[in-house]
Amino acid sequence: MEKGLDTSIKWRDHVAESLKDVAQLSHLLESIEAVKDVENLKLRKTALEVEASDPNLWNDTENAQKVNSELSRVQNELSMLQKLRQRVEEMPLLFELALDENDEGAFNDAL
Repeated sequence: MEKGLDTSIKWRDHVAESLKDVAQLSHLLESIEAVKDVENLKLRKTALEVEASDPNLWNDTENAQKVNSELSRVQNELSMLQKLRQRVEEMPLLFELALDENDEGAFNDAL
């Protein structure tokens, strides 16, 4: 077998393994999203944004700091979960493109 063909087969074999890994990651992320209660986090974010926009919020500095701190935390959690979900959903498509183009570099980039 030619060396180039051998390399091509090896990375293609990794695509199948990587797709299985992505499926497992997706299930794990679903569990994390359930524990984090993403829908409730979204509702909390909206409520905190309304509270943070109240012009009288800073009349109570301690409460204002708590509201802004919690809002920042909730926004960061949602952003992180959204980025992870997007990445997990894009990976199989990127792997498929790499296979279609027979592009090992694209496969490596998708990882």
